[in-house]
Amino acid sequence: MRMKLSREFSNGWLSALMCATCSLCCLSSAYAGTASWTVLLYLDGDNDLEASAITDFLEASDVGSSSDVNIAALFDRISSYSTSEDNWTDARRGLIQQGDSPTTDWGESIGEVNMGDPDTLSDFINWGVSAYPAEHYAVIIWNHGDGWLTAPENDAKSVATDTTSSDALSIRELRLALEASEPSTGPIDILGMDACLMSMAEVAYEIRNQADYYVASEETIALEGWPYDTILSSLVSTPSMTPKALAMIMVNRFAATYSEFYTLASIDLSQMDTVAECVDVLAESLRADWNGDTDSIVDAASDVQTAISNAVITERHSTDETGSNGLAIYLPLSGSMNSDYSSSNLQFAVDTQWDEFVKEYLAKMGSSWVLDANYATWYYDEYDNIDLYDFCSNLRDKADTGDDDDDDDTTYGCNASSISGGNGGPGDTGILAAAGVCLALMSARKRAVARSI
Repeated sequence: MRMKLSREFSNGWLSALMCATCSLCCLSSAYAGTASWTVLLYLDGDNDLEASAITDFLEASDVGSSSDVNIAALFDRISSYSTSEDNWTDARRGLIQQGDSPTTDWGESIGEVNMGDPDTLSDFINWGVSAYPAEHYAVIIWNHGDGWLTAPENDAKSVATDTTSSDALSIRELRLALEASEPSTGPIDILGMDACLMSMAEVAYEIRNQADYYVASEETIALEGWPYDTILSSLVSTPSMTPKALAMIMVNRFAATYSEFYTLASIDLSQMDTVAECVDVLAESLRADWNGDTDSIVDAASDVQTAISNAVITERHSTDETGSNGLAIYLPLSGSMNSDYSSSNLQFAVDTQWDEFVKEYLAKMGSSWVLDANYATWYYDEYDNIDLYDFCSNLRDKADTGDDDDDDDTTYGCNASSISGGNGGPGDTGILAAAGVCLALMSARKRAVARSI
């Protein structure tokens, strides 16, 4: 079993991802006919994960392509982290065959590319579909991930960080890239995220029309990433498996590889419209009734749980991730709302009232039973992302009982105004007490593993 060292804590000494280019001779290879599956690996090693990318390339080449399964990759490297495998620093693409190494003899160089540019992703998918037509397509994006977040300039880590270009794909750009590269047969069958924190309602909803199934983790992902040897071996052994079956295999092989601190889920994206509709009703009910009759909130929370159960076809987590159910959502415990969580960046914010609820929660509900429910919920990424199903369970529990599970009358004054207000300036004891409560809440709140920094 692999022990997990999160990608979020990788430093400069960690090395390179290798990926491959295909020369014209590859187009006439034995595997260029219509296969059952084409798996396209978007191996972004142009960052501090370069060495881990090389490792996963070699796992894929342990299996290699067959007459029924094409395994192709785009691999971008950088000079700063690994000198192995000829230490090349451009981008290469090609077919991965059994025994291949990601040296300059593999694939074809296409020069330096920006893996954080949506055109690079769409060009790669278009190339792969044209060069290696198949009945089914799986696209796996390999690198850092940071959930729904829009990548800040020069500190890019939304998904697919390119250090050379100081860029990364935002979730909106991910959708646009997939829209621009949809195969003639329709949406790709599986979109996989071998990247941290990507199994979020906001992300799944954004790309719901661009793939049939989505495989991703609510948690951080280990440096070693997915077990490509066991996943691809299962596919090559049974190339007739359906997209749903392969999505389930991805989750189960991943779970068999790690012993702690992991989550992975496969999502039926055709259910995400229903999930969003139910979340919208929940947000509306919370805004209207959090301080009154909570029956509507209980009913709406139950409906969200049903929708999630229908959307999540497989979910596996370690015993130290007990509150994970497959889909996270943005809801900070306290503080201020991220200004990027808006309709200009996320379709989820356009089509639901969740962003309005988050604003009102942070402004008005910081001492309420809604905070109690959030506090009790399993969370990821420094308190900002929580498991949506678990939150609904806690909403139903807190609303039904009216109990904050405390024996005293302490209120959790963790909204910004409770810390910054007061009449006595910096020495005001009320302010310090509120701040102390907030710090105690945050330090006591259950943590599964050290998060991104």
